[in-house]
Amino acid sequence: MRVETYLSSELRGRPKLDAAKRGLPRFGILYAVEDFPIDALIEDFRLAFPRTPLIGATSFRGVFSGPRFIRGAALLLAEDGDGLTGATALRSVGATGARLAAASAARELRAALGHDPDMLVLHATPGFEEAILAGIVDVLGASAEVYGGSAGDDSIASRWKVFTDKDTASEGFALAGFSRRVSGATLHGGFLGGYLPTAKQGVVTRATGRVMHEIDGEPAAVVYNRWSGGLITDELRAGGNVLLKTNLHPLGRVVEIHSGVPQRLLSHPFEVHPDGSLALFTDVAAGDRVELLIGTAEPLVTRAGKVASRAIGRAKPALTGGLLVYCGGSLATVLDRADHIAATFSAAIGGAACVGVVSFGEQGCFTAGKTKLNRHGNLMCSTVLFGRQLAPAAL
Repeated sequence: MRVETYLSSELRGRPKLDAAKRGLPRFGILYAVEDFPIDALIEDFRLAFPRTPLIGATSFRGVFSGPRFIRGAALLLAEDGDGLTGATALRSVGATGARLAAASAARELRAALGHDPDMLVLHATPGFEEAILAGIVDVLGASAEVYGGSAGDDSIASRWKVFTDKDTASEGFALAGFSRRVSGATLHGGFLGGYLPTAKQGVVTRATGRVMHEIDGEPAAVVYNRWSGGLITDELRAGGNVLLKTNLHPLGRVVEIHSGVPQRLLSHPFEVHPDGSLALFTDVAAGDRVELLIGTAEPLVTRAGKVASRAIGRAKPALTGGLLVYCGGSLATVLDRADHIAATFSAAIGGAACVGVVSFGEQGCFTAGKTKLNRHGNLMCSTVLFGRQLAPAAL
C-alpha cells in the first residue's frame, strides 16, 4: 500500500494524481478537510483509475497521513500485491430511509464482490448511524464486522461530506466492503474508548432516541451534573450547549466482557434541555445502565497505539497499511499533540502506509462469541488494518 498526500497550503489549482505509474490500485481510501477541493481530486482519481473503488469522508481540522497530522488530504492506495479487493456504495439519504438504504448498499457490495465482505468500513454523515448499522446486519447477518467514523468539519456547521469514486453526499453514507483475494491476506479491526470508569452509575429510566430524560427517576442532566462535580451547573437553569464541557466526561455502557475486561461504548452529552433532559450523539434506551467516565490527555494520545494492538490481538501479520478513526471531540482536547497521535499509530503498525480521519462519531465491532456487535459511539477511536500472514518459520 502507499499514501498520496496533498497539503492545502501547497495546492496550485487542480491536484494531480501520479496516475498508474506504479500499477493499478485495487481500492482507495481518501480523507480531506472541508475546504479541500475534494470533487476535483475525486475526478482525477476517476480519470486515473476508472475501475478502482474509492471511499472517504471529510475530517475535523486535519487528516492523519503516516506519522503526521496535516491540513489537506491523504489517500491510501491498495496495490495488487496486498491481496485484497474492495467495493463501495453511496447513498444520499436521511434518517427515515437509512435502514432500507443500508440494506440495499450491503446487497450491492455482496453482488460486486461475489460474496459477503470479510470486513466493512462505514462513513456516514452524523445523526442516524445506528439505523445504518441495523440495515447492514439485516442483510449480512450477525457475522458482519463494521468499523468507521462519521464525517466531520471544522466547526460542526454541516459542511461535512461522504464520498466514493462515483459521487459525494452531504447527507447519507458511504459503505465499503473488503475481502481477501488470496489466503494469506489479513484484515483486522479494533474499537477503543480510552477513558477510565468511575463508580458513579445508574439506570436510564426514560429515553427517546438520543435524548436521555431520566436516570434512576431523576432528570438526567441533574444526575450527570452531580456525578461530574457540577460540570454543567450553569446550564441546568435554562438549558444550553455543553459540548466542550463534557468531552472528557462521557457516559459509558458495558456492551460485552472480553477475557474479564468490560468493553464500553461511550456517549457524548452535548446539550441540556430546559426540562433537565440530556441530549447525546448516540441512541439510548430505557433500561441501559450508564456510568460516568473520565479522560485525561495522555491516554487519549496513547490509545492510538492501543487500538492497533487490540485490532491485531494475538495475530502476527506483516502489516501493509491501515486507517485510523479518531473522535473530533477527543482531539479538540489534545489538538496540540495531533502529530504525536499520528506518530503513535504509525509506530504501532510498524510504519506501514496509513491514513486517518477525525470523526464526529465512531463505529466499531465488539465480539460476543461468534456474534459481532456493531455499535455507534462517541469520543472513541477505531481502526482497520490490512496485512499478510507471515509464513511459519522452518524447523
